[in-house]
Amino acid sequence: MNQELSHFPESLHSIASSLAIEKGEKVDRAKLIQVILLKIEKLYKEYLQHGFKVVKLLWESYATSIGKHIVARTLTGSIEGKALGINEEGVLLIEDADGMIHHIYSADIEFPENKM
Repeated sequence: MNQELSHFPESLHSIASSLAIEKGEKVDRAKLIQVILLKIEKLYKEYLQHGFKVVKLLWESYATSIGKHIVARTLTGSIEGKALGINEEGVLLIEDADGMIHHIYSADIEFPENKM
């Protein structure tokens, strides 16, 4: 969180970062956690009142994978295709090359360089 560039191996300097590097100053950890938890609480209250729709819209507004070619690595294998977004239950939908839509509940997502 408060790492400086010198804390990372030189080979990572071009891609490494931290909150302190991005902000240009040290970050108060307690304050950061407080802000995060307050935002989570607010979203949770919205969810209880209005369902998943609010969270879904927010997630989709920040998602960088929608419409892009991705690889989802799950415990049972990898699925490659176009990310369509998430459904009303929060499940990631991926359309493979054959047009089949896969429901991804948990995965590591990668963007293959040669397909972006």
